[in-house]
Amino acid sequence: MDCVHGRCVRGKCQCNEGFTGPGCNTTAEGMCSTSPCVHGACTDYTDTFYCDCKNTPYTGAYCHNTRSEFEQCRFTQGLCGWVQGAEYLWTRYYGSTPTSNTGPHYDASLSTSGCYVYLEASGQVPGTYSELYTTVPDNACTLGLSYHMWGQHIGALEVLGGSTSLLKLQGEQGRRWRSAEVNVTLYQGRTIEIIISDKRIRRF
Repeated sequence: MDCVHGRCVRGKCQCNEGFTGPGCNTTAEGMCSTSPCVHGACTDYTDTFYCDCKNTPYTGAYCHNTRSEFEQCRFTQGLCGWVQGAEYLWTRYYGSTPTSNTGPHYDASLSTSGCYVYLEASGQVPGTYSELYTTVPDNACTLGLSYHMWGQHIGALEVLGGSTSLLKLQGEQGRRWRSAEVNVTLYQGRTIEIIISDKRIRRF
């Protein structure tokens, strides 16, 4: 049997994705043709489809649910439900930080008008630390964060779930924004913390 877009298995054509018919010579109209994704990009797979919600403010199987503050915090309207610790406080800012030879000069989207939060290390006692903490929503699986750790005497950034370290970054990480993801599925409905420790750890 001649299988134009596929291969013959036990006398029958097993068609490649996107083709159908006895000889795999007919273009298959995938599920994406019905526009099932309310927002985001649709990709056809064999007998199913996938809605990619990346770079949209939506989530869910069809990119139909608005993301919570936990999922899309840009610090434009405050701390998005994150609570400050008591020792010394984060500052919401935009553009370049006031102290020379540290960064960043813009937020993680490379916008000089976008916001981020940072810690001013000048004048702090060595060993000082600060924290942000929040309760993980019941449907959250991943905490994604952008961080900028540039300058002398950088300490550590750590994400804690209770007493368990979920992520730890130590020392200077270069003169640019970087990103990380932490699986928080086991902490749904529980509190997690972002800890900044030592004298001169600076950006989140």
